[in-house]
Amino acid sequence: MSLKRRILLLTILPLLLMAGVIGLAWWKSAEMAQTQSRLFRERLVEAWQDELRRLLDLAGSTIAPILTQAALHPEKDPASAQAEVKRILTDLHFGADGYFFLYDAIGVCLAHRLKPDLVGKTLLDHRDGRGCYLVRELLAVAAHGGGRIYEDQDTLGCYVLAALQPGDPGGGFLRYR
Repeated sequence: MSLKRRILLLTILPLLLMAGVIGLAWWKSAEMAQTQSRLFRERLVEAWQDELRRLLDLAGSTIAPILTQAALHPEKDPASAQAEVKRILTDLHFGADGYFFLYDAIGVCLAHRLKPDLVGKTLLDHRDGRGCYLVRELLAVAAHGGGRIYEDQDTLGCYVLAALQPGDPGGGFLRYR
């Protein structure tokens, strides 16, 4: 091999090696950034879920005395207890866009903070922005003991919904858990 080729090879070989090392470092960096982003998102979702549980507990403890009194005194008008629970849940809100809503066991909207025109309407056939039957999903989850049903991955909780549990005193109300 000629001297020119040896010098050329000694010049190009380190450059190729350096380009390979830089490419590998860039690839690993992108992989680590993806992993960190995923872990951050998971922690953020967990924190939101914890906050949602606390808010649901707060709502439950707010209406529990009314439901307990209605159960202890069935001779009194249950409609007044129901109206009070509806009022309380309609008034409760958290953050800029967080609110509670209430459906009965057949999908009739009983309370809705942002869309009061939905109250009294059966919404079993209503589809959300994803094309899903949201109320049907809520009722199915409630029938199986509750749980979270939907989480908008793009906005981290804009549509996180808690499951509902039927059977509380108060005439067909669903209790958030």
